[in-house]
Amino acid sequence: MRVAAVVLSTAMLAGCAQPTPVTPGGSESPVSSTPSTPSTPVPGPTPLMVSPRPGLVDVRPHIWDRFEQVGPRKLRIEFYGGVEECEGLDRVEVEEMPKAVTVTLYVGRVPEAEVCIEIAVLKSVIVRVDAPINGREIIDGAAGT
Repeated sequence: MRVAAVVLSTAMLAGCAQPTPVTPGGSESPVSSTPSTPSTPVPGPTPLMVSPRPGLVDVRPHIWDRFEQVGPRKLRIEFYGGVEECEGLDRVEVEEMPKAVTVTLYVGRVPEAEVCIEIAVLKSVIVRVDAPINGREIIDGAAGT
């Protein structure tokens, strides 16, 4: 008799553990939530400040990713490039027009570098223009090449 009571209570408990069917839109529907937006933006990587340097080889135009106006006549241009031991910024060319400023970056390879790791490094360069920017469009001169 005692064995029968244990078997019966185990069967009842097992019956309670069975999942209940979920009906779409019913009260048993799964709960989902959207992540909350943080009150402060998540900081990105800090770019490595670079300056043009002479002596690079295989120089070519290089697209940039974004710019930020940091003064009435100054822009900070951000771009991804190789590690400084292997690749550097050769020069920056600026063409100013009444309604636009075209900035073209040129990068090249360090001639002494023989074996280089392929890691993208976020870099930035400060570019000065002759006339105040005053809302002029900023154009990547390498984007069309």
